[in-house]
Amino acid sequence: MPCKALIETGKDCDLLIHEATLQSDMVADAAKKRHSTVKQAIEVGTQMQAKFQMLTHFSQRYKRIPLVEHKEFHKKFGLAYDFMKVKINDGEVLNDMIEPLTEIFKEDIEYSRKKEADTKKKSKHISKRLGNLSEVLKAV
Repeated sequence: MPCKALIETGKDCDLLIHEATLQSDMVADAAKKRHSTVKQAIEVGTQMQAKFQMLTHFSQRYKRIPLVEHKEFHKKFGLAYDFMKVKINDGEVLNDMIEPLTEIFKEDIEYSRKKEADTKKKSKHISKRLGNLSEVLKAV
């Protein structure tokens, strides 16, 4: 997350390009990796009062489109991909593309969500097993 000085320096900018590496519910992972979630990136743009925001640098865990909880947020952002060219006045069109892209890549999004759920389930299982092992070792 940027420091307050950067947010103040960027106040009222026309365009903020911000990385949004991970989905919004992965705050702890984002902090560990020194990256931002989609929601954090948008909050920075809101604090800066940016007229428009381009989100980029999505994790490779998302095959084609990041998991964007679009309806929770304002309509002042779009998604940017490598080598993409846009005009600064195309912001509204970029935002309008999120819903159709989400529908087009619905299977990829479902796959990403399932993979994430499986990973969380495995992590809980491993934690439980380690906890059990810890108890056994304490008893010895």
